[in-house]
Amino acid sequence: MSNAVMLPKYSQYELTSLVRNQSSSAIDINEKDQELYKDIISGDIIFKEEHFRLAAELLELDKKDVFAYEYESDLVYRNNNDGSELEEIKLLFRLVAEQRKLKGEV
Repeated sequence: MSNAVMLPKYSQYELTSLVRNQSSSAIDINEKDQELYKDIISGDIIFKEEHFRLAAELLELDKKDVFAYEYESDLVYRNNNDGSELEEIKLLFRLVAEQRKLKGEV
């Protein structure tokens, strides 16, 4: 596992998107957390611990999960397709990287 990359289980972008897509009628936030909620849905800030905790609470996720890390080789992509889309994305990334190298941008 020495070559594996550690990544957060949930990225800040993913949490922001999930909170934004949550039905606003299902959200019950006390006055103290209103400002944190506005920060989260704005997407313009870097999350602090309290933002992660509120997002976990709103999404009914285990708070340990939002602070957890996964190794790149152990990642499970949260989607319903067969993985072919992911292979296409990897191919596109390689092609873009090759083009940048050919142009001397890397």
